[in-house]
Amino acid sequence: MAKSNILKDITTSKNLESVLKRLYVILNDLESIDMVNWVKKELYGYEDDDQVPEYRSIITNIMGDYEMIGYGKIWSYKHHILPTINLDEETLDNLTHKKLFQPIATIVNMIENYNENKHLSIPLPVSSYVLFQKGTTITISNAYLNIDKSELIKVINKVESKVLDLVVYLEKKFGNLDEFDIDNFDLNKKEITSIVDNCKSIIFNNFDIQTFDNSSIKSRNLGNETKINKKINKSNTGKGNYSSEKHTDVNTEINITNNNKTSGKNSWWKRLFHKKEKTNE
Repeated sequence: MAKSNILKDITTSKNLESVLKRLYVILNDLESIDMVNWVKKELYGYEDDDQVPEYRSIITNIMGDYEMIGYGKIWSYKHHILPTINLDEETLDNLTHKKLFQPIATIVNMIENYNENKHLSIPLPVSSYVLFQKGTTITISNAYLNIDKSELIKVINKVESKVLDLVVYLEKKFGNLDEFDIDNFDLNKKEITSIVDNCKSIIFNNFDIQTFDNSSIKSRNLGNETKINKKINKSNTGKGNYSSEKHTDVNTEINITNNNKTSGKNSWWKRLFHKKEKTNE
């Protein structure tokens, strides 16, 4: 049996965005809003109120540029790990575990344009520097959450794996998918339901199967995710002759006014990293 073009494209590492768009058309015929919306979210990005799949979780490192006084000298450090002794466990977890909201094409673009001489990062507000400086002799000039390229690759690999498993399963059930039309198959409702359920299992596995309708997930635990803006600021925020003095920012919306509180609903990190709850006007 001739293999579907969509399967050939996946196995030859063709454009993942294009593959997802073709998969969107196929899944529409199966009339499963859960799967169709999953593909749409991967294609166009997740919203603030969406429950983002766990495979989009990444680990970040708290890093920065600073000077330290010691042994009668001033020592300068660029792109160096910041001390976190003053951070409580919850704050540290919120800073070092993030979820990517961007469309899949944006994440692929981040990987393709990743420059080892720069650093893909989420800038931290100046008002947060006091948390890292307290009890030390360091003076921070720049602080950010560094994103390693391998973390981005893991997200892409996971999506590719799900798409590959899904297409292989659908091809076993329906044959070549290039001209797929569910109406051409004599299937009863029970058979279609079974196929849809198996497809959902491939896509969501341990992820909570649900529609991505915002109104249906407000009561669920959305976690402590931060939305990273879809645009990458290509400018170098560091200055100097050395590559370690440069990094590329992933823009975030930041509005911090209180740098003294580290707990409670008005703490700076909650305002930075928690979702804003919608209110009925």
